[in-house]
Amino acid sequence: MFTKFIFHIIYWSFALLLCILLIGYRSNWQEAVFLTLIFSPISIGSAYLITHYLLGKYLIRGRYGRFFLYIVYIVVASFFLLILINTGIFIFVADYQFKLMPPATQDLLTLFVTLFLLVTLFVAIQSVRLWNLAYQEKEQALKSAAEAELRFLKTQLHPHFLFNTLNNLYVLTLEKSNKAPQLVLKLSNLLDYILSAGKSKMVEVVQEIKIMNDFIYLESLRYADRLSLKRRIDIPPNITAEIPPMILITIVENCFKHGAMNNAGIVEIDINMYVHDSMLNIKCSNTYVPDSVKKPIGIGLINIQKQLDYLYGKHYELYTKKKGQLFHLQLTIPIHAKN
Repeated sequence: MFTKFIFHIIYWSFALLLCILLIGYRSNWQEAVFLTLIFSPISIGSAYLITHYLLGKYLIRGRYGRFFLYIVYIVVASFFLLILINTGIFIFVADYQFKLMPPATQDLLTLFVTLFLLVTLFVAIQSVRLWNLAYQEKEQALKSAAEAELRFLKTQLHPHFLFNTLNNLYVLTLEKSNKAPQLVLKLSNLLDYILSAGKSKMVEVVQEIKIMNDFIYLESLRYADRLSLKRRIDIPPNITAEIPPMILITIVENCFKHGAMNNAGIVEIDINMYVHDSMLNIKCSNTYVPDSVKKPIGIGLINIQKQLDYLYGKHYELYTKKKGQLFHLQLTIPIHAKN
């Protein structure tokens, strides 16, 4: 606020001094100062009317026709006031003698253009400032919306998974199986991770892998001997790598959802992870029933794409393809490593 006040003081001091110089070269400096003080309220009033009312209410909101119409009104009204003041000078200062009027007041058009040059420059500066402010506010709003959507996407989990897990827990409880406490523990860890993941942009890949394994354990209870799962995870032990949360879980969930849910036979899931040239490579494949998958990318993978677009822009690769009865996915993302 103080900085803006200083800017206005400096600008109008410079503007009025420039006006005195432009008027004074055709008359004495006393007349130039007098005329500047007499006519400057027209410039200052017009400038603040445009910048504090018309810019925000019409121009910034895209109502250009109404904005330029009011500009015309202001120009006409200002010229009328200029004539009115000049008439007063003609009557009270020059005593009805045109030759006795100050030289600057004898050419109304030049005087008007001089005064409105100051207005135009001030409005231009304020317009740039307001456009920049509006752009920053828009960018901040978009960023906040994107971050809110990202938090939502990171906490999404297919509701069928929770339903089936609780159903499995119910069955194990009836059977008084020793697996029931372990299932409760892993489900608790998973849900706690999902809630905490929404607060972080990055998590340690080791932590994500651990939760992914808990998720696989919970899902594998449904398929027992029908599940053929291969996992090859090659993450160097000497680095602490970070990746976006829920990425691995969403990929694996997609494998089970499309690879096992509608498959009455053997379910094959192959997961391969490794680091190469500071990039994390994730390759997955799963069996699927062709008629049950109409699109190569499910909702979960679309959510992943939205997260990666937000976090990495174009600096990642995601490929999917169907070959025979296998669905293949390959994801390559930059890895944030701390030695």
